[in-house]
Amino acid sequence: MKNTIRTFTTSTEQHDYVTTALSLRKPPPMEEIQKLYHVSEKTNRQSILRDGLSPDYDETGLGAVFLTNVKPEALENFDIWVLDSLGIDLEEDFQCPIEKYEDNGERWFMVYDEIPPTMLSIS
Repeated sequence: MKNTIRTFTTSTEQHDYVTTALSLRKPPPMEEIQKLYHVSEKTNRQSILRDGLSPDYDETGLGAVFLTNVKPEALENFDIWVLDSLGIDLEEDFQCPIEKYEDNGERWFMVYDEIPPTMLSIS
């Protein structure tokens, strides 16, 4: 499946897309999501241990830290960072096409604030 970035011509079109995405998934209730995960290259480890996670600007122009509630598979040369979701101001990430959502309760989130190193551990 080819990845595409969706663009919307009207806010109604975007609203309808997001509503459809939510209705197709059966995510766990937010209060059941306690751990979140972030993947970063191991070359970033010392910086993250010192400074935490900082919002990145991607092609959408959103400056955010991207997190998921399903632990990713281990990848060579990458760290999987774990943080407790309590007290974090999360916004669901709707940039991912509907087709990419799996039926395993996986959800993606954006955090616009810095996440201090004291809230992080390596899985």
